[in-house]
Amino acid sequence: METAGFKKKPNQKPPDLSTVGSKHTVEFLAGYLKKKEAIGGAKHMIAFKGSDEDFQALITWLASLKAEQK
Repeated sequence: METAGFKKKPNQKPPDLSTVGSKHTVEFLAGYLKKKEAIGGAKHMIAFKGSDEDFQALITWLASLKAEQK
């Protein structure tokens, strides 16, 4: 499967982002998406290449994801 230039490997589960906002700060998320920060020793696979406005919207949305952890 390919969507917007991203290929999904068979049987690959997407990451659960429902609690990412309660685990990381906006600053950390911004650094991670710009490949300046790492999670578990790994940097994000692809550096964000969109507009500054889209980047702000994305990290604001990610920071809002604060579902209760299971």
